[in-house]
Amino acid sequence: MPYPPDPQAPDPQDGSGGDSGPGGQAPRWRPGQGGGPPIPPPPMWRPPPPPAGPPPHQQGPDDTTRGPLPPDEQPTTAQPPPGDERTERLDLNGQPGDEEEPPTEKRGRFARGAHKAVRLGGKGLHAGAVVTARLTKKAGVAADRKVTDMVGGPERKRVIVVLAGVLALAGADIGAIGAASQSLRTDFGLSNGQIGSLVSVVALAGGLATIPLGMLTDRINRVRMLAISVVLWGLGMLGCAFAPDYWSLLLIRVGLGVVVAVAGPAIASLAGDFFFPHERGKVLGFILAGEFIGTGIGYAVAGLVTAVFPWRAVFVVFAIPGLLLTIAVWRIREPKRGGQDRMEPVEPDGPKHRAKKREVDERSVHERVRDAGITPTRAALLDEDPAKVPIHRAIKYLLKIPSNVALVVSSALGYFFFAGLKLYATRFIGLQFDLANAVVSVIFPLLGVGAILGMLFGGRIGDWLVSKGKFSGRMVVGASGYLLVPLLLPIVLISQSFLLAFPVLILVSAGLAWPNPALDAARLDVVENRLWGRAESLRTVLKTGAEALAPWLFGFLVDVIGDAAGAEALGFRWTFAIMLLPLLASGIVLLRARKHYVGDVAAAALTEERFVDPERQQQAAGP
Repeated sequence: MPYPPDPQAPDPQDGSGGDSGPGGQAPRWRPGQGGGPPIPPPPMWRPPPPPAGPPPHQQGPDDTTRGPLPPDEQPTTAQPPPGDERTERLDLNGQPGDEEEPPTEKRGRFARGAHKAVRLGGKGLHAGAVVTARLTKKAGVAADRKVTDMVGGPERKRVIVVLAGVLALAGADIGAIGAASQSLRTDFGLSNGQIGSLVSVVALAGGLATIPLGMLTDRINRVRMLAISVVLWGLGMLGCAFAPDYWSLLLIRVGLGVVVAVAGPAIASLAGDFFFPHERGKVLGFILAGEFIGTGIGYAVAGLVTAVFPWRAVFVVFAIPGLLLTIAVWRIREPKRGGQDRMEPVEPDGPKHRAKKREVDERSVHERVRDAGITPTRAALLDEDPAKVPIHRAIKYLLKIPSNVALVVSSALGYFFFAGLKLYATRFIGLQFDLANAVVSVIFPLLGVGAILGMLFGGRIGDWLVSKGKFSGRMVVGASGYLLVPLLLPIVLISQSFLLAFPVLILVSAGLAWPNPALDAARLDVVENRLWGRAESLRTVLKTGAEALAPWLFGFLVDVIGDAAGAEALGFRWTFAIMLLPLLASGIVLLRARKHYVGDVAAAALTEERFVDPERQQQAAGP
């Protein structure tokens, strides 16, 4: 729309400058004049005023103005080359901003950056893996050197590892059944009691076979007998893998029970002849730790295998190391009986170890009580040669030793509780804390860390107490462990948080394992060395009988209480609470037997002096 004519504008027809007011100014528009007031034109755009002061390029060292730059120093603006597709973008203030790249160049730059990141990431992962492998190797070498120094040299370590490996097989078998129980229950339609029977028959058959196997242990080559039993164990595991039904599996496991029964008397007798009396607790701690390691590995491996493969694959996996272990067992030499062929410890080399070396009192507990003038217990004295005592009179004599009876009974009660715990712990933890079976199978071996620590420290503390003149120190160590567990486990039974229950479970496993090496060493102290095999077989009968009863009784109570309460988790909770009573009784039995222990040790020492082994007597007399 055109603007109205401006009355103050000059007339283009007469070429004059129009009417001018005083001083040559155009007259103002006044009201009454035609055409209305003029509409001013839009303001002309002007650049913003320059900032105060001279620009930075005109500032001199003394902050004075230099004047304009010469032409050759004037800043130039780079112009894009012809054909460049990049366009100039303006920012919010209308000033030139960043230049926008074409899509093809942007994608190429992103791909190059991603490729570089992947290449750098791959190099980082490789370097991390290499560093981790080197650190793991160094840690493994350092740990192996430390264990070798602790046990007294590589030869002693080899014997300990092999004997611990044999016990680990038996532990792995129980762990495999426990972790595969859900798959067995589904495939064969079994109840908790029938699952427990698969473990019970192993212990029951082993208990019945232990007495004759104990007699063989005292008379034939123990290493060869142990190697044959390991071969048969591996074949039995393969038989379990191909069992067509529940009854076939149960029958095969009866045979496994007989084979497993060889380990107890043979390993106890070999450990007594290989190692010195003052270190038996420590050495037996290393050996017995194998059973707990095997149980943990059994749970972990079986849980992972059953998550991917059928339960039959579990027994195939465990049969392979059993067959390989036979070679290692066969290569161990048979020691002479009566401690005539013990393995001397090798002192570590280096000034660091020489500085730490201190004088160790290597007297056995027999020598200590003899030097202390302790009166022997009359009922614990044997009136005939231990090597020629028939089995029935040997058992009658062993049952006359008060502390030996207490040790056997308390050990059986401890293993009774532990057998039920090993079999049903994964199921209980899964129900109590709502965890999957595969997760529990991976977590459960971590509880074995507490058991291993309990084994190692329990035996060493028992030896230390004996060296300090506390002759019944091993009995005290055993009682303390069995009394600690009933105080700790109720925390787990009433807890709903696994984070709270997990450290308590580690302490419970340590408390259950703590007494075993000390009590095993104490049994060797109160029995003459040529009766070790038969004494261990008597203990194994009661131990395996308790282990046979525990899985069935635990499962039966879980089914009855769970059905009555309408919740299986509640059945497990009350069952474990009830079974704490036998464990509490075992601790009390050990405390009451302390007063007989020292006299029984003196009787064993006197019997050993009266009926010296002919080979030892000839060796002492000299040529």
